[in-house]
Amino acid sequence: MARRLGGKNSLKIADNISGTTVTMYYVLPTNKQRLAYQNASVERKGNQIVNKTAEARQEYGLEILTGVGAGDLEVMRDGAWVPLITDAGATGFDPDWKDVVLERAADLVELLAAHVFDVSARISRDQGEDAEKN
Repeated sequence: MARRLGGKNSLKIADNISGTTVTMYYVLPTNKQRLAYQNASVERKGNQIVNKTAEARQEYGLEILTGVGAGDLEVMRDGAWVPLITDAGATGFDPDWKDVVLERAADLVELLAAHVFDVSARISRDQGEDAEKN
């Protein structure tokens, strides 16, 4: 399948806390977002470089996050666990869902950002006959 340069993308995460799979929906970042993410990942303070990777992953991961799989995350409401609804057209939609995800599952947001911004591709080990021809 080809890389789709628009629309909704998904990342399935094996969540070690719940023992289930959480699906995160996102849009591909623009080049401007990629550069801003890289710039936000480090900060210079005098002669020192400060690693700000976690903060950058949270900020930009949240920026590209468009939703979470139905029923993949639950929140306590009125004494009962209910699904966190991230689809604006669905009954029970929580308009503050991104704040909830960042506050309670920042690790998932960071993993999404790491996947999309830091390791979105890898070099294939098997270059095959095409490499020999070039």
